[in-house]
Amino acid sequence: MAKDNTSNISLRESIGYLWLGTIGLTICLGFGLLVWFAQPQEPVILLGRLNDFQPNQPTYQALSTELAVYVVNLDGQLLAWDAWPALPKRCSQMAWVPFNHRFEDPCSGAKWCLDGTIADPRFDQVRSLDHYKVEITNAGEVWLYPAQKIEGTPWPDEARFDVRPNQLPPDEIYYCQHLNNLESKTSSPIVLMIKGCPDCILGNS
Repeated sequence: MAKDNTSNISLRESIGYLWLGTIGLTICLGFGLLVWFAQPQEPVILLGRLNDFQPNQPTYQALSTELAVYVVNLDGQLLAWDAWPALPKRCSQMAWVPFNHRFEDPCSGAKWCLDGTIADPRFDQVRSLDHYKVEITNAGEVWLYPAQKIEGTPWPDEARFDVRPNQLPPDEIYYCQHLNNLESKTSSPIVLMIKGCPDCILGNS
């Protein structure tokens, strides 16, 4: 009889411990979810689907009063250029000029190629185009992270003597010809400097 009582007590204790463990686990999970939801979530914006962006054809999207981008499918690499020119003083958004096949600032006259490189370095403190992080899901959706903006690369001071204020830059730069020739794109020192690869200029890459 004493043995049966002991067995019943052990069973009740086991059930009690199981309930306590379940309650504790539920509280921990609830607290974890509360902390997770309390954290500020990084904003994302749906730009569309990958098929919406044709190769080498910029797509302008005004996402808010302060945010606008040119989405470019550059031979399979999707980029979201900031529509505001990469200059310290700005008065208007850039315009894509199909005839010249480049972005142009209507206020200053500064110019950039489709890949974001500087097409006219005769402007003080000009840099290659700023861009935002984009992510493509397995379903082909393209999302933009407006809080993750990557600034472009300034034109190097040591290269300014190559382009004087009273003359046009070399055709390869001014007319973005490096985009048509992969060999010149990787071998031209000036283009490599615009692309932000100073080590390449020194022959270290």
